[in-house]
Amino acid sequence: MVDQHSAEQLAYLFERVRSLHTSPAFSRLMHMNLSFSHLKALRHVACKGEVSMKDLAEVLEMTPPSVTALVRRLEYTGLLKRFRHATDSRIWLLGLTDQGQTLMNALHQQRLLLMQQLLAQLDPTEQHTLLKLLERAVTAAESLIAHQSTTEKTNDNSLPLADQETYGDTCY
Repeated sequence: MVDQHSAEQLAYLFERVRSLHTSPAFSRLMHMNLSFSHLKALRHVACKGEVSMKDLAEVLEMTPPSVTALVRRLEYTGLLKRFRHATDSRIWLLGLTDQGQTLMNALHQQRLLLMQQLLAQLDPTEQHTLLKLLERAVTAAESLIAHQSTTEKTNDNSLPLADQETYGDTCY
């Protein structure tokens, strides 16, 4: 059993980490008045290449009108473009503009640099231990959330859980 103090300390530490958005690229997003939903949309499009409006609505767990408003804002900022599907003109697809790709690349590189700087404060054994423990904690959290979502879905008609983004060389 985990005591309440440990749970509160973990929540506090995660909140501190979450608030560390100091990179120039992230500051640029904030100056554009873009929300975390906008950033999540950009990350999904960057990861997938081209996505439909319907797919983005499902991933963001938003209604189509809300996604349309979000996409309009991203188009206005010059980060996202909307175009018709090549073989089905009823479908609108979304893709990053060159400016959007440049911004997402900068965010990715700045995040990697920050993680490298943080890990450099630990010796290799500590790095390995930290990463293994975080992996276990995140996997457990995902499992708990998936279980809660499944339980909630049997009680109502909520939207499906968002797909997990993969973070690597090609995704943000």
